[in-house]
Amino acid sequence: MNPDGEDWLIPRGDRVHVLVKVIPGSSETALAGFREGRVLARIAAAPEKGKANAALEALFAEKLGISRSSVQIVAGLTDRRKTVSLPAGSAPALRSLMRRGRAG
Repeated sequence: MNPDGEDWLIPRGDRVHVLVKVIPGSSETALAGFREGRVLARIAAAPEKGKANAALEALFAEKLGISRSSVQIVAGLTDRRKTVSLPAGSAPALRSLMRRGRAG
């Protein structure tokens, strides 16, 4: 268990891992709260040829104001349950964003 009580956000040295549940083919692309103890990401792109994964990386980069190259999917490339790695310095912004609720 994460000592901060945020099991969806896991410190990993100079990175943090974010547990994400992705719903591809949605009507919008947005961070939409939590589901199953994970950040819920609705992605408009279809889950084909890496389009949804690329859209997920772009979403995190845009919402956190970081470069897309610093966002990496490290587990679940072909699954709806993914682990996304981000620079540790982006954790406060992500916490704030998720506290505000729907982040479309």
